[in-house]
Amino acid sequence: MLINFNLGPFEWEVDVKNAEGITCRDVFKAIHKTFDEQLTLYEKKLIPPHLRRECEEAFKLRCKVVPGLEAVEFRKGLKRVDVLYDGTIFQGLTKPESDGDWTLHLGKWPF
Repeated sequence: MLINFNLGPFEWEVDVKNAEGITCRDVFKAIHKTFDEQLTLYEKKLIPPHLRRECEEAFKLRCKVVPGLEAVEFRKGLKRVDVLYDGTIFQGLTKPESDGDWTLHLGKWPF
């Protein structure tokens, strides 16, 4: 199962596999794995200048909430999840009526 995610200049694919049949757990684990990856140098360059500060703030907050590992996470640097800023709420998947890949929808907290 292939899931696409697009946010501005960023386009990532979430590849979900399970030879015995894909479960919801498989989907969520694959989404987590995809967004837990370090940003490549190319991806860092794609961050629009006006959003870099928000990205850095999301990064610092993520590092703080990792109990006992703040310094370790900080040394690892920016991850894909950091470019989502506060849009990390799962809002579902959609599949086009014709054959095609699934699309991941993420959003912000409602409050």
